[in-house]
Amino acid sequence: MSGEQFQTGGDRRISGKPIVFGMLVFATVMVFCFWLYWKLHTAPFAHLQQAIVKEFPDFGPVVQGGQRKMHQDTPRILRVVLRVDFDPDSDEQRIERIYSRVAALAGQHQDLESYDQLEVNLFFMPAPEQGAKTRTITRPTSELTAG
Repeated sequence: MSGEQFQTGGDRRISGKPIVFGMLVFATVMVFCFWLYWKLHTAPFAHLQQAIVKEFPDFGPVVQGGQRKMHQDTPRILRVVLRVDFDPDSDEQRIERIYSRVAALAGQHQDLESYDQLEVNLFFMPAPEQGAKTRTITRPTSELTAG
């Protein structure tokens, strides 16, 4: 058997070039599918995420929205995750200012009536060997749209 071909169940031989080409095409299609899924998944929140980046450039925000289990009638949540540079349990006033600003930006860039709750998750990694310190603030969007 030569280095470029392998033998299948009979005398039929398959060249390695079509197999490698097929693998490359498959990989390209899969990367495109993942990219498309991610684009469609995050596109509705791009403007809000960019506004948060402009306001808090070092916090690396991620914005998502939806329901945990749609078939079980769970609340529709607009979720914002921020990587902060301080312990989120250390300064209540700072936390409230951040939440208020994120809520204001959310009101400007998203239709809050499409969501039941606004959830802001703050996490701080003091060092790689230590666990993350987190804080989650969840409030009904009805409070934000009424006020």
